Amino acid sequence: MKGARPVTAISVVLAGALTVLAAASAAAAAPRTVPPSVRVAAVPGAVTPEGRAVVVRITTAHARWCVLSSRPVVPGFSARLDCARGRTFRVAHVPQATGPAGGRVVLTVAAIGPGGRRVARAVAVEPPAPVLVPLTITTASLPAATAGVSYSTVLVATGGSAPYVWTVSPGVLPSGLSLAPDGTLLGTPDSVGSYEFAVDVTDSTRPTPRTAAATVSMTVAFAPTGSAYSGNWSGYEVAAGPFTAVTGTFDVPNLAPSTGETRVAEWVGIDGAANTSLIQAGVQEIYDPVAGSVSVDAWWEILPALSTPIDMSVSPGDEVTVAIGLVSGAEWQISLTDATNGQSFSTQQPYYGPGASAEWIVEAPTSVSGTEFALGTYSPAVTFTNLKVTGAESSLTADVMVQGAATVSDPSPLTATGFAVAYGAAPPPGP
Repeated sequence: MKGARPVTAISVVLAGALTVLAAASAAAAAPRTVPPSVRVAAVPGAVTPEGRAVVVRITTAHARWCVLSSRPVVPGFSARLDCARGRTFRVAHVPQATGPAGGRVVLTVAAIGPGGRRVARAVAVEPPAPVLVPLTITTASLPAATAGVSYSTVLVATGGSAPYVWTVSPGVLPSGLSLAPDGTLLGTPDSVGSYEFAVDVTDSTRPTPRTAAATVSMTVAFAPTGSAYSGNWSGYEVAAGPFTAVTGTFDVPNLAPSTGETRVAEWVGIDGAANTSLIQAGVQEIYDPVAGSVSVDAWWEILPALSTPIDMSVSPGDEVTVAIGLVSGAEWQISLTDATNGQSFSTQQPYYGPGASAEWIVEAPTSVSGTEFALGTYSPAVTFTNLKVTGAESSLTADVMVQGAATVSDPSPLTATGFAVAYGAAPPPGP
């Protein structure tokens, strides 16, 4: 009986070999897929209105296109670019304060190759190193304040790292004002004068805050005034009190020649405007028609006693400062200093007046018998500055001297700097 031809081992091996060769031939004939590669470099450039310009250089191989992205998002950077040529670039305008890391931006380039294979590379653009601008207080002088009027202004600093914290040396601010930590100086000043005080500012630099210090100046002026007419006073007086200190600086004038003896005096004092008490000190000029010369004398006085001469030399044109203040109990100190020649005088005396007023006056002196001397034709105008009082002044009066129905000595308007008093009917300009 005839049957099927048996399969031998040789034929099986041969068939397997043919299968392997066929597979190898098929693999060799199939196209090879090479993955793309990409390199990315970022070169920071100039700062433009759109941000810091960063040139992103892209080098690829086996890529058909590239997909660009950023984190956080940089406007205008994300795109799909043809990068098959191997080299290209794109400019990213990175905002100066982008991202939670304080300006750090990650730029990513993904190269897409044949068959959709994707390879991505990223580059970080770090924020520029901070420029350490010195911390500086730029406020040197403050707007003038008015006694009894609400006041507010802000001190200014630059550099460092905001926010700032401000402090002031204790006890040196004008009475009634305070400095807030944010640099606001506010309150209602209750004492006039020119002031200087030290302030400190601390920034928020970490880990070590930086500080700066400066001396700031300001003036506190009197409130608007009324006028009064006097036979022998011209200048300004404040009332209410009680006053426990007064200060003023004035320039010593000269006297014009005349046919008879003439006099003029400049002084600073407490009381006397509306009572018979008075503590004062100042300078008097006397024109002697016989000698044809002017003598200048410094003095202090506590009524009802006569004035007491001060043994020091003073000349026309000198700058003189008078300070009178309560020391303790009924003991008061009277000081007179000539800044021009460097001489000074000081004494402590008992005084029991009420302190109801304080004054800065150009006067036609009175003799022992109560007769007023003829007011000398003085020049230049007497300028009073550095005006300070301690006490609660509630009113301010400008005193105009009138003799024989004619104005003979008239003060200028009072400013934060002070005032001037001139001989004649026309008030002079202020200092």
